Amino acid sequence: MSVKFEKLKLPSFGQMGGVAFHGSDVQLSGNGPRVLLFGGQRQGISGAMYSFEQSSGDGYLQLPDGAEGAGPPPAPRTQATLTSIGSEPQSMLILFAGYALNIGCVNDLWKCTIGLDASSMPVPSWEKLEPSGTTPDERYGHSATYIASKSRIVYFGGQDPTRQFGDVHLLDPNSMAWSQPSVSGSAPMPRMKHTSTLVGGSQVLIFGGFNKKERTLSDFVTLDLAADCSSASWMPVAPEAPPGSKPISARAQHSACATQDGRYVFVFGGYDGTKSMNDLWVLDMQSSSIRSISVEAPVPEARSRHSAHMVGDLLHLFGGYDGTKPIGGDVYTLDCSDPGSMEGSGGDDKKKKDDKDGEKGDDEEED
Repeated sequence: MSVKFEKLKLPSFGQMGGVAFHGSDVQLSGNGPRVLLFGGQRQGISGAMYSFEQSSGDGYLQLPDGAEGAGPPPAPRTQATLTSIGSEPQSMLILFAGYALNIGCVNDLWKCTIGLDASSMPVPSWEKLEPSGTTPDERYGHSATYIASKSRIVYFGGQDPTRQFGDVHLLDPNSMAWSQPSVSGSAPMPRMKHTSTLVGGSQVLIFGGFNKKERTLSDFVTLDLAADCSSASWMPVAPEAPPGSKPISARAQHSACATQDGRYVFVFGGYDGTKSMNDLWVLDMQSSSIRSISVEAPVPEARSRHSAHMVGDLLHLFGGYDGTKPIGGDVYTLDCSDPGSMEGSGGDDKKKKDDKDGEKGDDEEED
């Protein structure tokens, strides 16, 4: 099956400027799935929230800072996590940590609920939380993965101005309590700007990222959380590439998202330590195999610091950084309804037209 991204045509009133290093997730609303994007790098560090609902045809909507009478919103920030839990009318978003404007590295926790005004415009209401338990240290560039079957958000890694983390923290969104499981197995090295993806319904898959000593990483590892959430175990994953092809290259600031059944994980782009990329890979968790996917032109611009989400069978790409500036608010979609039939490229370092646009990025240790 040939593979081709579609660049959506957005109405002029529904466009968004460039953004990178934002927090985003998919929320199940009464009108269907919406992708919410908060903060990130725009012309500076941003505190704006945008909603994208493909079914409405409106493109992006910039949401107000908050509902009338609600508390103030979080400080503008970059490299925070935004995690969607549940579906309307019982849904909420959890924002944690990041690098905040005029503050620096933070570890604050916020809850956001989305209501509708008289014109059916989504309106966020923010509440700063004071959860019980021991709050993780301040950090940015970490990851967050919600495991619905265990009602826990799993936080991993990140860094502060002097340290990188390889720790695991759990948040119970029902009781709003922090906990830290005892962890066994071969733990991955500390990192930031990696991806974490829910696979198989209850496992967290960590891939890549940046380590101060080793620089960009290419390892896969899963975290299994015990039924009572008191312990967890790490297990390395070594997916095989097709015979004669190269394995996936080391990277950070990439995106990864899984199909609805959690079997296939798509990895797109990122920063390899020299340039931004626009290659596409698919990992089959069932067969423990990985292959590069051949994509027909035009290919999305080489990028890092973007986000990707699966909405139904469509992979969506949002924003990013081209090596010099945030990329405009374009939206690319890719039909992922039949991952097994997608044509591979042989895993070689294919030189697509847009690769030449991937310029050397900033130092990974910089904010």
